[in-house]
Amino acid sequence: MAPLSKRRGNMKHLCDNCGKTFVEKKLKEIKDLLQRVEPGRIVPSGECPECGALCYPENGTRRYVLHVVGCVDPLLAGPFLNAPERDAKARELRQKFPDSDAFFWLDVSPDGKPEIGAYSAGFMEGKPGFEEEPRPARLAAKRKGRSTTP
Repeated sequence: MAPLSKRRGNMKHLCDNCGKTFVEKKLKEIKDLLQRVEPGRIVPSGECPECGALCYPENGTRRYVLHVVGCVDPLLAGPFLNAPERDAKARELRQKFPDSDAFFWLDVSPDGKPEIGAYSAGFMEGKPGFEEEPRPARLAAKRKGRSTTP
């Protein structure tokens, strides 16, 4: 495969952190790729030129909010174009249903593999230090040796 700087394309790529979209030729080379992705996961297309997070093809991951009503009935909101948009919806739903409901983020890769995680109370309440939820790639460094796939 040609180095990122040699490839040309108009395909859109979405930053997994800031949610901005870039054409491929604007993306930066990925620093420390093997430390930032898990085996068996989607390989990112580049690094965001603005925040340095990983970018993926826009038609890749589908993002949802899983809202469990009364700890019994699951409802699904989405899909959303990016994690910030999805997370904003989760906070909006939490404000509407503050008492007995649970909220989870759910990402489904293009090959159908789901990744799911719970939103923390600090994140949902917008407390300082909880500006963004941990994502699977960020958690991987903390789980050394543990697989996140069933």
